[in-house]
Amino acid sequence: MKDSAEFSVVQFPSSLVVNQGDKVTLGCNFSSGAKAESMVKRAVSWTKSLPSQDFSSSQHVIMESHFAFAFPDTLLHHGDGSLVITNTSLEDAGTYFCKAMMWDKGEARGNGTSLTVYVPPSQPTVFLQLVTQPEEEWTLVCRTGGFYPSPAKLTWHSNGPLFPASPPQEECEVKDGLPQVSSFLVLSPPPKTLESITFTCSVEHPSLSKPLQTNYTYYFPKKSFQFIEYLNIVKVFLVCAVTLTFFMKAIMEGCKEEEEESVFRGEVQHFCIHHGKKTSSSAYIAGKEFSIP
Repeated sequence: MKDSAEFSVVQFPSSLVVNQGDKVTLGCNFSSGAKAESMVKRAVSWTKSLPSQDFSSSQHVIMESHFAFAFPDTLLHHGDGSLVITNTSLEDAGTYFCKAMMWDKGEARGNGTSLTVYVPPSQPTVFLQLVTQPEEEWTLVCRTGGFYPSPAKLTWHSNGPLFPASPPQEECEVKDGLPQVSSFLVLSPPPKTLESITFTCSVEHPSLSKPLQTNYTYYFPKKSFQFIEYLNIVKVFLVCAVTLTFFMKAIMEGCKEEEEESVFRGEVQHFCIHHGKKTSSSAYIAGKEFSIP
């Protein structure tokens, strides 16, 4: 049996937390306690176990794709077998063990490095749920998703009057098994003097160094410019126009009748004077009686 008392492997750090897509280096140094002969055979390998599992369930890490040694050409000579993982994903999470072997010293294994991978949430989106009447309660919705692990915390802020505390959040699972969370803010009608108000929705998550924020400005409708009231004004103008038309028509017809009576009266008077019968006080023309002054 080989003597491995003086042969050791040191891994660092003991744990790492990265975001999906990051590049990470898992340190591994090994030493024999004395300068080894250059011709002594040596080797380094890495294994990985799933989260919450021990070394016995670990599997070899193949140095391809996004796995590679930090110093592939000199790792055996300098005793540095550090592992580099590029473009990390959720599948890369687990505990990594570095194992080194020296032909005259045997083999040794490090204590492992735990790698945790987070997925940041998406930029929150804020939108207004459609309401049938502006006077009714209205609801703002803030939504984010695609994060790991749960939960993500959504909070509301405003530059205007105080409003009720944020109601409970609703969470549901979406594509790729990653959750989506929404927060609903229900508000009553604002003061009549308020023209607009700006709300800010913030999302907090362990993967974020600072919260993500999205602003939404709501402009309250002015009653004097509402579409329904415009229609009512148009209706009033139409009714007035129709009434005025009938009134003018009645006046014109009355004037026409009066003009016709004046013509008839003139014709009768002319007829009486021409025949020397001006003494008659009335005459009948076309069945109508007219007084002759």
